[in-house]
Amino acid sequence: MALRAGSVVLLLAILLSGLLLLLAPRQARRMTATLGSGLRGDTDATLTLATAERDGAYFALGKCLAEHLEMQGYGEVSVLETAGSLENIGRLRAGTADFALIQGGLTEDLSDLAQVSRLNRQYVHVLVPAASAITEFRQLAGRRLGVGPESGGSAALARQVLGFYDFDDPPTLVTNHGPLDAAFTDGTIDAAFLVYGLFAPAMESVLETGYYRLVPLPEAEAIAAFQPGVTRAVLPAHCYGPDRTLPGSAGLTTLAVDTLLVTRADTPARHVSAMLMALYDVNVQWRARLHRLTEAEGRITRQLPLHPAANAFFSRNDPVSSDRFEIASFFLAGLVCVTSLVHYLLGRRRHRLAEKRRKVITPFFEFMLDMGEATEAADNPETLARLVKDMMAEQRRAERAWLAGALDTEHMENLYAIYNIRTRNAYSKMHNLQLQRLGLPRENTAPPQPDPDSRTPSRQEVPPGWREAGAWDGLDEGIVGEVRVRRKSAEPAEMDVAVDEDVPNGDDGGQMMLF
Repeated sequence: MALRAGSVVLLLAILLSGLLLLLAPRQARRMTATLGSGLRGDTDATLTLATAERDGAYFALGKCLAEHLEMQGYGEVSVLETAGSLENIGRLRAGTADFALIQGGLTEDLSDLAQVSRLNRQYVHVLVPAASAITEFRQLAGRRLGVGPESGGSAALARQVLGFYDFDDPPTLVTNHGPLDAAFTDGTIDAAFLVYGLFAPAMESVLETGYYRLVPLPEAEAIAAFQPGVTRAVLPAHCYGPDRTLPGSAGLTTLAVDTLLVTRADTPARHVSAMLMALYDVNVQWRARLHRLTEAEGRITRQLPLHPAANAFFSRNDPVSSDRFEIASFFLAGLVCVTSLVHYLLGRRRHRLAEKRRKVITPFFEFMLDMGEATEAADNPETLARLVKDMMAEQRRAERAWLAGALDTEHMENLYAIYNIRTRNAYSKMHNLQLQRLGLPRENTAPPQPDPDSRTPSRQEVPPGWREAGAWDGLDEGIVGEVRVRRKSAEPAEMDVAVDEDVPNGDDGGQMMLF
């Protein structure tokens, strides 16, 4: 069965929107280009990655990424040794670094930066000599607290955490104090507030001596609610110290922050994609102790939005990504609009076509109306015969117009109904006029009544001057089937009249044929 025009248009619109959804998304083109450049390598690229101090986990991770990218032929990748997160942010804004590793939970304005990936978590390590009387963080009041480099993330986070405590005698923050063992030995610091990843080489080397221990932060849950980007954490039991006895069997309550790989918002997508492909390489993750990092964790954002290329990278395996959902919503909305417009235009077209055909059929109906009035006014059979002939010719002309497609079937059915009524009325009137000429009763007179004592119908009397020319063919009801009469007088022309009584009487029927 042939489809209607509206169905065809709707089907074509759906197919077109599906084709555009599969082939045209900007994100798909961008993903193909960036992944392709990452796989090919960009030999002209020169990237700079800002990390932290040389003996920290940041610097080790940066070296692993740089070596992998250079092995893939991506060009020259430089790893910068810096004082920490605050310096790295400044280098990104100054354009002296393309990527940087920073500590989460900072209060600085990062609106011009974008997240490439979330890495492993870092933990607050509050370190004191093993013989110190300090057993919890509140006892640091009035002490000298070492926080590492001034532009490092540890110093910034220490100031934020101290803002939670209402110390009468707040600790004195000591920055740029040098190696920990020397700072503790010469009395430069009484405790250290450091932020490192689990099993960081700097913490391993200090705690393995057995001369130092870690201090818990019992208020970690409240501090996490007070400071955005900071969460409560428990260091695993027996992860540090001689024979792995630190922390104790119950673990150590402390604070944790995320490590973030960030870049400028305007960094080219091909560089971001290449960095992510290196970061999630199995060998890189194993060497940098990131083997627990997954893409689901890497895409988690708390402070920064994902770079568009990072969003495309993490979404490449999603059955329905947010970008594709937005695109699909746009095309579906457009499809609804187009479908509605097409439906409206088709309705308008049908209406205009119906109006056009109505104008074409109007003359035919007007003609039949005039024929009805002419039939009522006619007073002789010849005029009525001419009117019937004209109506038949007009009906044939309407049929030819219908075959040419100018008229629809509904109009033709109505015209046929009017035509039948007009011609039957004309034939009925013609019949009555002929009977009147012949002196016979009109068709609308009462039929002869049968003899109640006999089943033989009453015989209709032939008027004087007429003789019977045919046999009676009657029914029980006395209806005459056919009568043929001929005048007795000899005239130049004789007239035979055949009356078909099967046609109903009155205006609805009756037919007379002249021979």
